[in-house]
Amino acid sequence: MTCDCPVIAIDGPAASGKGTLARRLSNGLGFHYLDSGLLYRTVAFCVKQRQIANSEQQDVSHFVKDNLLLRIDGHVIKSAVQSTCEVDLFKNEEHEDCVSIDSRPVDLQLELRSAEVSQATSVIAAYADVREQLIPIQRSYQRRPGLVADGRDMGTVVFPDAELKLYLEASIQARAKRRTLQFKEAGIATSQSITTFIEARDERDMNRQQAPLKRADDAHFIDSTELTIDEMVEHAMGIVCETLNVKTVTT
Repeated sequence: MTCDCPVIAIDGPAASGKGTLARRLSNGLGFHYLDSGLLYRTVAFCVKQRQIANSEQQDVSHFVKDNLLLRIDGHVIKSAVQSTCEVDLFKNEEHEDCVSIDSRPVDLQLELRSAEVSQATSVIAAYADVREQLIPIQRSYQRRPGLVADGRDMGTVVFPDAELKLYLEASIQARAKRRTLQFKEAGIATSQSITTFIEARDERDMNRQQAPLKRADDAHFIDSTELTIDEMVEHAMGIVCETLNVKTVTT
């Protein structure tokens, strides 16, 4: 391994499998894990709670800059001029991501992954000033022995010098099927066509001016359309072990 704290950056569109892959790789390698989407979803949820219109870029930016206090694992990562919203991101005993807002636990599936919050997240994530404020927060996750980070600009913007970059893709049909199953298992109801929702999300993510979703020039491409989860993980882990010369800590 060329670095004592390597970063594996995983990017890709919605429901391509990057979150599942990132968690499995981080567990298998014993690395830390950054779910950048969770951070953006948390911000979008806070904006919604404060009844700030996500279409009002200036108001959203002002809230994130001056009113949002963020702690990660009990440490203040972002202070606030006038804290009106305190967010805690941490891992529970099972090493699962947890979010607490103003001391109230938030349900990641029912609240943060709802169709409404997903829509707001996509809008807010396009704001350049909001993204700029969240970059140092995401970079603070890089700690020994290493980090697996998933998102849409991990390998292009947040960790451009990552030791390994992966880009996941899958057909729109496969992604819609996965997201439908995910919503069903989580008990999330939506009247919107999942295919239409994903297509709209792709359009916003790939065409926004700030940090659009795209494959880094040095990223390994993985098409997960026809792969099972285990096949996808096995293929990616092979790339990781060969590139970084690391061994898994779990089987």
